[in-house]
Amino acid sequence: WFPRSQAVIISRLDQPIFSHTLARAQLAGVPVIASEGGIHHEYIAPDETGLLFTRSNIESLTQVLVAVANRPERTKEMASRAKVEAEKRHAPERVWQQWRRLIS
Repeated sequence: WFPRSQAVIISRLDQPIFSHTLARAQLAGVPVIASEGGIHHEYIAPDETGLLFTRSNIESLTQVLVAVANRPERTKEMASRAKVEAEKRHAPERVWQQWRRLIS
């Protein structure tokens, strides 16, 4: 369902160490809108690879959604950059190297 999405919104307040939803959306080339805090800032560079909104603040989320609606080309550019970064971050060779370091 990711490829058919205009954007993915992640608003969990108790975000785990790693967000599979965020990674899968980025790998699918779908823009990610996420709440500030937690792990999100490590995967999203605001206005470069996605958008962040203030947690528990409907006005902040509304501003981000309006920006997405008003700037579809900019949003697509962000999603493309995020996809490139996610492909680098989750490349099988890199993941294997990380696992090797953990088990060594």
